[in-house]
Amino acid sequence: MDRKLTFKRVTDPYLVPKKYVDRIKARTWTTEKWYKTADQSAHVKTEYGKAANLDTYLLLAVDAEQEVVGFIWMQKDDLNDCLWLNNVSIDSKYWNQGITMSDIIPEIKKIMYKESLEKVIWTTTRPRYGEKYGFKRCAHTLMEYNLMENSHGHDETATDRQHRSAEPHTA
Repeated sequence: MDRKLTFKRVTDPYLVPKKYVDRIKARTWTTEKWYKTADQSAHVKTEYGKAANLDTYLLLAVDAEQEVVGFIWMQKDDLNDCLWLNNVSIDSKYWNQGITMSDIIPEIKKIMYKESLEKVIWTTTRPRYGEKYGFKRCAHTLMEYNLMENSHGHDETATDRQHRSAEPHTA
């Protein structure tokens, strides 16, 4: 079996087989929400209907037999002059061979050169894996504020009070 992968850009996220979305680890969303969000990201509304969003890169990973064996979803970020790598999911038969990232990185570089971008930002639960292929931990730290976790035991903010006062009161 030829392990070389090629990538085909698509604008329809429903071409991504569900099993590759389902296998993404540490996700906080449902598969259905992924498809809806990816569809919204892949398109812009125009006066003539939907058109492809040229800042979204949804790439199908295809093997030598032209079978879809995974995908990459990236978005150009003009504000930060970078490419956000949202998701990568490749069939497990390609894991632990180094070939997968060896195929993905040249594809990412093509987009970076095309878009005149110097960096890719990737949020991952496996930073050591990315470090093997030239990714490094950036100076910024990913932070999360969870409204449900922080709504008890902390000082109420002016925004909290304003939101609460706008809610209808029930008996």
